[in-house]
Order: sequence, then structure tokens, then C-alpha cells
Amino acid sequence: MSAILFHQRDAPDVRLRGAERFWYGHVLESIAYSFIPNHARGIDYDPKQFAMKLNTALRLGNEFVRWMARVHGQCEIFAWIHGDDREFFADLLERGCREGLFRHKLEKADMGYTTLITSLRCYSGPVVMSYSVTERFPSNTVDGISAEYEHGSFDDEESEEWNNLTDEQRWDVAFLALSNNDHKLRIEPAHITTDCYRFGSGDDFLDAPKKPKKKKKPV
Repeated sequence: MSAILFHQRDAPDVRLRGAERFWYGHVLESIAYSFIPNHARGIDYDPKQFAMKLNTALRLGNEFVRWMARVHGQCEIFAWIHGDDREFFADLLERGCREGLFRHKLEKADMGYTTLITSLRCYSGPVVMSYSVTERFPSNTVDGISAEYEHGSFDDEESEEWNNLTDEQRWDVAFLALSNNDHKLRIEPAHITTDCYRFGSGDDFLDAPKKPKKKKKPV
């Protein structure tokens, strides 16, 4: 069963059920739907259309929707939370469950929020996300990973240097590269409380021009 994974250096991984990511996608689609042209509805495989859908939800939604958009859009590419922000996100998730937008349980199955909230409050350090059916963190696919470590090249899938590292060393190397990137993958409290973050080019469907209608040929 698929899951959103929350990785920590010195604590166990936490799983949020994949069904909850499906729910996130459904909520985001519902918010953006009336603004999406007919030809673009349901198209998530087009990166530009997907980003525009997420940006539309970011623009129209509240703090819980902004969390959904960031996680749904970036959990597969290692979105992350700074250790200083753990309590903020624990509070956010707790309130979202209480208000019913995050599904605490589904048909008596625990979605994973209780464990995630507890983990955010009980441990320290950054938290990095991944998706269980794609690459997991720590990974040697993080951009710039070889440039961050002086003892070898790690960006080869069969890298002997990478395979010889301990779990802690892999985390340190991968997170150093991740955190030294442009921080577009860091989810900050300001991105949740205010409408200040955008995916890709920043375009959304509210301001996008409609697809022009084809002119009928004269009979």
C-alpha cells in the first residue's frame, strides 16, 4: 500500500496512508475545477497544467489547502521541513484533523496523523518527505550531491562510495545537498499562513487565457 513517508535522521520513519494523498488531490482538483478549461481537466501528467492547478488551489485555499498542495506536489521530490518548524506543523495537522479537512481515520483505518503529530513534537531536526512508490530519502539522486562531499562521487546509481556509507552518513550527505539547493522544496510556515508560494512559472487558471474556440469554416 502506498504512503507518504516522513524521514528523520534520528527517529523512525512515519507513514501517512496513500489514500490521504489521493484525498489531497481530490480536494485540490475540486477547488480549482471551475476555473480549469475543459481541455485541461484531469490532466496531471502535464507538469505545467499540474502546477497551474496547484497554484490555483494555493491562491484560493486556506492554510490546510496550502499544506495539501505542497505535499501533493512535492512529496515525491523530497519536500522538507526545518527542525525549528516542527511544532508549527504539528499544530497545523492537529487542527486540520479536528476540523475534518484532514481525515484522521477512514473506515476505522488510522491514516497516520496521530503518529506523525507525536513524532513532530517528540523529536528534533529536519523532516524530509518521499513517496513509497518512488525514490526514498536519503537518496543519491538529490541535485548537487557529489559537490557536497569531498570523498567521492555519489550520483551514480551503483556508486560504491554511496553504498559504503552508513545510514547516518547517507542522510548527512543527502540532506546537505538538499538544503543547499534553492529552498524551493522547503515548506515554511509563511508558505502556509500567507499566499506567497507558487509552483513552476507561477501561473494559475484564474488569470490564464481561455483556449480560443476554433472558427467554423464557411459552408
